[in-house]
Amino acid sequence: MILHLVTIGIIVCSFLTLGVSGERMMGIGRWSVSDVQPCANDAEMPWMMRVRRHELNHTHDAYDADVNTLADFDDSVGIRIDACMMMDGGCKRFMTMAYDCARKFINVAARENMRRAFVLAGVDPPEFPIPIGEYQVRNFVLDMENLSKQGVYGDFISDAFITKGGQDMACLKLLLRFEQLDDWPPLTWLKSGYP
Repeated sequence: MILHLVTIGIIVCSFLTLGVSGERMMGIGRWSVSDVQPCANDAEMPWMMRVRRHELNHTHDAYDADVNTLADFDDSVGIRIDACMMMDGGCKRFMTMAYDCARKFINVAARENMRRAFVLAGVDPPEFPIPIGEYQVRNFVLDMENLSKQGVYGDFISDAFITKGGQDMACLKLLLRFEQLDDWPPLTWLKSGYP
């Protein structure tokens, strides 16, 4: 099943720092998820997935998810992330990442978050492959502390697709932000030509 999309914000955040242009401001900061929405073509997707973000307390957001898959989530399931960056009055294409095996990608990018989500969903053992079925997660708190503290400052919109056999099975739209920490100056070596 595709509960890992509950934590796709973690995955996208972890990899948005790849392929950075020296023209963009990069530095030390923190990631946050501003919103999670269904993709525009959500009704056409074969797997049902609903994720809601809500405030758990004054310092943490939580996520609820309802997911129904029509096939096992095994090594034949892939992931594609299309990200754009908000600039010049619109969202400009930033990068596309695609992986044939979502399990391998998730285990590198968000292993501990996934295990906690699987436990909440009743997946036993809490690991891949995940059998076909319906799953629910309530009040899942993303651990943002393990993310890279270096990135490109800005707001990003990312469509995260689960794929199987070349077909899009499910999709979530994430609004992400990487903001500068007050006590860290931006990294300027990219513009100064430092190797």
